[in-house]
Amino acid sequence: MTDDLPPRPRPSFADALFAAGGIALGGFFVWQTLSLEVAPSYAKVSPQLFGLIVGIGLCVCSGLLLNHALRGERAEPAAEEDSDPNAPTDWRAMGLIAVGIIAQIMLIQWLGFIVASSLLFTLTARGFRLKQRFTWASVALDAGIAIALSSVAFYGFTAGLGIELPFGKLWGRG
Repeated sequence: MTDDLPPRPRPSFADALFAAGGIALGGFFVWQTLSLEVAPSYAKVSPQLFGLIVGIGLCVCSGLLLNHALRGERAEPAAEEDSDPNAPTDWRAMGLIAVGIIAQIMLIQWLGFIVASSLLFTLTARGFRLKQRFTWASVALDAGIAIALSSVAFYGFTAGLGIELPFGKLWGRG
């Protein structure tokens, strides 16, 4: 009788690891949100509300993904996606993107938001294009787009929303 049952699928380690990371990140959001000091002037909607919604939502979605991964269900791309879930990981691209993230974290106070974010964008774009032939023109295009987007974000946050982003100690303001 047990011979008629299909074999039980093995848990998906990659999906489980991704889900565990999502749970950890959601927990971090909740922890940091709860540690915010809220002024008594916020009578109705606290600034903690949106952080809690995001953190709890990320934990719930990641928990559901972890449940599916441990049952052996794999996250499969949609039919319209042009991807191969069995393709090997491009570690050079991942490394280039990781270097961009680390560089932004380490350089944002010194170089400022615009330059550090532009570097991150440019390295990430290059990481996605590693299979294409390298040209300085494509790097210049990526850098130009990065500077434009980073500048809009910087001035949108600082002038539009009044949120202080680092200008950079290198430029005399930081």
